[in-house]
Amino acid sequence: MERIAEDPDEVSDDEDDDPLCPTIHLTRAEVEAIRAPWRKALIIKVMGRRVGYAYLLRHLTTMWKPKGRMELIAIDNDYFLVRFGSVEDLEFAMFEGPWMILDHYLIVKPWVPDFDPLSDTTEKMLVWARIPCLPAEYYNYIFLRKLGNKVGRTIRVDQATSMVSKGRFARICVEVDITNPLISKFNYEGKVRSVAYEGVHMICFTCGIYSHVAEACPSLVRAGSTPKEVREGIGRDQHTTAE
Repeated sequence: MERIAEDPDEVSDDEDDDPLCPTIHLTRAEVEAIRAPWRKALIIKVMGRRVGYAYLLRHLTTMWKPKGRMELIAIDNDYFLVRFGSVEDLEFAMFEGPWMILDHYLIVKPWVPDFDPLSDTTEKMLVWARIPCLPAEYYNYIFLRKLGNKVGRTIRVDQATSMVSKGRFARICVEVDITNPLISKFNYEGKVRSVAYEGVHMICFTCGIYSHVAEACPSLVRAGSTPKEVREGIGRDQHTTAE
C-alpha cells in the first residue's frame, strides 16, 4: 500500500505498522520523481487478438516512424506501454489514428498512474465509420460531422472523403462507447442507410455490443432464434468491413 506524505521531509515509522504487511510511505517529491519518466508514455492493446512483442515493435516502428527514441514494454493482460523520447512522436501516435494491427484495432490511450492491466476495462475507442452510397452533395463536413456525432463523437472526417474523391463511401473517424450498442443505420429524408465499421471484429449488430458475433448473441439465444436466422437477418441489414 502506498501513502503519500504531506510533509516532503516526513519520515514515518508507524509503531502500529503490520510487520507482515508493511505500508510504504512516499513524499510527494518521491512520487513525482517515480512518475516523471512515464509522462511521455501511452498504454496500448490490440483489441481481440494477441500479438507478439517482436512483431508489434516492428509494426509500430514502421507505422509511426518515430523521430526519437521509442521503447515498448510488455505488461500483463496483453497490454503494452510505449514510452517516447519526444512529445511530437507521442502526439502523432495518440491523435493520428485509428491504427490497425492485423486487421484489429489498436487501443491507444494516455498513460495514467497506477494503471492496473488486470482490472482495466476499455469503454471507448476510435473507429472509422463508413457510409456507402451517399449522394455526392452530402460529402460535406457539416453533414458528416453531424452524422458522426450520432454514431459517437466525431474526431475527424477523412479529407479525401470530404473532397468527394472516394465516391463509393463516406468515411468518418469517431469515438464510440463499445459498452453501448453501436449504430448500424440512420434515417435521413425518409431513407434508411447503413453504417459499417472498418476492421471491428466481434461486433454483434443484433444487440450492438462488442465481444461476440451474432451467432452467439445472448439476447437471441434467450429468445430462441437459430444461428441461420441470425445470419440471414444480419446479411440483410448491415456488415462490418476490414480493409
